[in-house]
Amino acid sequence: MALDTDTEAMIAEREGRAAPTGSEAEALCRQVRCPVRVLHGSDDRCQPVARGRQLAELTGGDLVVLEGAGHLPHCRDPVKVTRLINGFVDGITGASMHTTTWTRGACRPRRALYLSSPIGLGHARRDVAVAKELKRLRPELEIDWLAQHPVTAVLDAEGEHIHPASQ
Repeated sequence: MALDTDTEAMIAEREGRAAPTGSEAEALCRQVRCPVRVLHGSDDRCQPVARGRQLAELTGGDLVVLEGAGHLPHCRDPVKVTRLINGFVDGITGASMHTTTWTRGACRPRRALYLSSPIGLGHARRDVAVAKELKRLRPELEIDWLAQHPVTAVLDAEGEHIHPASQ
C-alpha cells in the first residue's frame, strides 16, 4: 500500500505543501457528487469512527461500521470488505445516508450447532449432558440444536434452543 501514490503526491509532500485545513477538507467533501460508502472499523486506533461518520455525512454517503475491526479492515477482513464493496457497486441508488454495523467473527458470541440423532432418548440425554458441560466450561456459549422428535421434546423440557431448521 505504500506504493499506492503518484509522483505528484510525493513531490507535494517533499516540498512541504500543507494538507488542507479542516474547513477546506469539508468543502472538498461537500463537492463530491458520486455515491460514497465509508467503511470504518470500530476499533480503529488511527482514525476515530466520528471521522468516518463525518465523511459519510459530508458526502451524503453510507457508513458501515465494522464492529471489532481496526484500521485497514480490508487487510484482516477482506471477504467482508469485498462483499460490502460489491454490494455497494451493485446497488448504487443515490439514497440518503444510512448506518449499519457488522461484527467481526472474533467479536461475536461463541455459538455451536449441535446435531442430535433421534436414534434413542438415551443419546438425547447424553447430548444434553455434554451440552450442559460445554456451557459450564464456556458460559458464553450459545447452542442451537438441530434435531427431530422425540429428541426435540427432551430439548424443550431442558430449556434448550431448537434451531428453526429442525421443523
